[in-house]
Amino acid sequence: MSRITLTEGVVGGFVAPTPRRLVIIDLDESGGVQIQHHIKTGGSGPNAEYKVLQSPPEISVLEVTSLTNSIVQNFRALPREEPVGGEDIYHLDTQIAIETPDFSWCNVANQGCNIVPSSVKPTDSQKQQFKAAAASLISLAEKYATVTADI
Repeated sequence: MSRITLTEGVVGGFVAPTPRRLVIIDLDESGGVQIQHHIKTGGSGPNAEYKVLQSPPEISVLEVTSLTNSIVQNFRALPREEPVGGEDIYHLDTQIAIETPDFSWCNVANQGCNIVPSSVKPTDSQKQQFKAAAASLISLAEKYATVTADI
């Protein structure tokens, strides 16, 4: 099984972050795809409220797997912050986590008051790749996760 997760609203400070959006794309070994899209509708912290949408069974598996395979391939060359959790090096307040059988990648933005500058800085091109991947994942969720979930 492979999973790509995008979370918007991950940078904290004095107050812990409240995610604005969560996109989860699951791909199983048999070729099945499931997309969930959680959108913040109100509240904050533990009182945050979310609208949860999911994909119906008849989505385009080819489009989803093509996009996710491309993202995984591109992210093999993208840097992560060092130390982990010290700084949002892509400056999008967005975390992307990738878990596949042969690859794992996750950027972890600062979630507290102690921001530690990263010793690793992405190039402008790498920042654009990250931004484009985030936009593609959100677009995919908006296109396919259209059914209200019973969660």
